[in-house]
Amino acid sequence: MAAGNVQAVRQHLHALRSAAANIGARGIYEMCLSLRQISPQELASLGESRLLALREEFERVRSALRQQLFLEDKKATPKLRVIG
Repeated sequence: MAAGNVQAVRQHLHALRSAAANIGARGIYEMCLSLRQISPQELASLGESRLLALREEFERVRSALRQQLFLEDKKATPKLRVIG
C-alpha cells in the first residue's frame, strides 16, 4: 500500500467501521478498529494482507445478509393456492 493512501484508507475504515456497528457485523468492526489503530508504517507494510482478510469477512457478512433477506422475503411473500 502506498504511503499516500494511508489517510484515505483510514477514512474509509472509519466509515466502514460505523456501518458495521450499525448492522452488528462485529468482525468487520473489530478489524477496522484494529487497522485504524496501527501506525502508518505498519499499515503501509501489512495493510494489503489485512485488507484482504477484511474483504473476506465483508464477503462472509454480505452473503449472510443476502441469505437473511431472502429468508425474510420468503416469509413475507404469501403463497398462492389454486382453487379448482
